[in-house]
Amino acid sequence: MQSINKWSKTIRKILLLVGAVGSCAIAWADTSDPVSDYKNAKGLSATDVLYKWTADVNGDGQPEVFLDLKEAYQEDKNDRQVPSWRVYVAATNGGNYSQIAGIDDGDGVSPFLPQIDPERVFVGQVTQLKKPGIVTLQSDMARSGAGLSRIYAYTVEGDHLKQTLLEQYNPNQSNAIYDQYLSDNHRTQVQLQEVIP
Repeated sequence: MQSINKWSKTIRKILLLVGAVGSCAIAWADTSDPVSDYKNAKGLSATDVLYKWTADVNGDGQPEVFLDLKEAYQEDKNDRQVPSWRVYVAATNGGNYSQIAGIDDGDGVSPFLPQIDPERVFVGQVTQLKKPGIVTLQSDMARSGAGLSRIYAYTVEGDHLKQTLLEQYNPNQSNAIYDQYLSDNHRTQVQLQEVIP
């Protein structure tokens, strides 16, 4: 059963990657309606429900839009995975949005989507990077032992997001970076909205 779940997750990630690669051809094209753009790119039906949230990631006063299928989000949460989000960056003059082209994790821009846990996220100035961005947590659960937690920052860099590892640590131990951004009194409260395309 466990190997079936592992294969299912692998196939789903491949499909997400294929969808992301296919969408790169239309990435960074302006749209006034990210939800409609997402619907058209994914070929969604009238009954599909999206989760949407917004945050001003780059500190320009215009909120970016984050979208994921509700069903995919719930599958990720049930599998203890961090959800992946399609991100639309707002134009500085307002009105239009551009879908990000992918993630730069230090090896160049790839068409992957950022994995952001809306329950453990901080939006604002990232002091270690000296710029605004998003800080979030990703954890690997070990079969035995404590596992491993990683704190990542995402910043807007032109047509893509840059992913920076801020900290890697044992989740059973306290961590100053976690306390700085993701503790209950510092993290950003994200309100997920259900939208029907």
